[in-house]
Amino acid sequence: MKTLQLFFLLMLFPGCASVPLAPPTEDAAAKKFQPQSSQASLYIFRDEGFIGSARTLPILIDGRTLGATAPKTFFLVHVSPGKHKLASTEGRFFSLDLDAETGRIYFVRHIPHVEMWGISGSLELVTEQRGQKGVLECKRAPNLF
Repeated sequence: MKTLQLFFLLMLFPGCASVPLAPPTEDAAAKKFQPQSSQASLYIFRDEGFIGSARTLPILIDGRTLGATAPKTFFLVHVSPGKHKLASTEGRFFSLDLDAETGRIYFVRHIPHVEMWGISGSLELVTEQRGQKGVLECKRAPNLF
């Protein structure tokens, strides 16, 4: 029992998980929240700084790896209009279906959860106001595609 308690305690305390960061100019440009005329813009952010901070959490879009979030990081990706599937694949599998419209900006919060066998990350479509607030608290990570 003590081993299990220690495991959960260690999962809660911050560690040193990190991902590469985009140059400050790209971070600042992304935080202007400018829509694209021929595509949809998708911000995926992880504004949680404590729970699960020792782990990065991978994100996929349409089966392709976008990258992994670390605490206080975000991605900006431009997608074609139409249906897209976002997935968080660490621990328990979470997905979110998005029907993107040209010129729209979408914000998805990546939320880490401590579970019995590790860390998982759910995905939640949030309002523009909530999304912008979350992104402004984070630093941009470069996309892998």
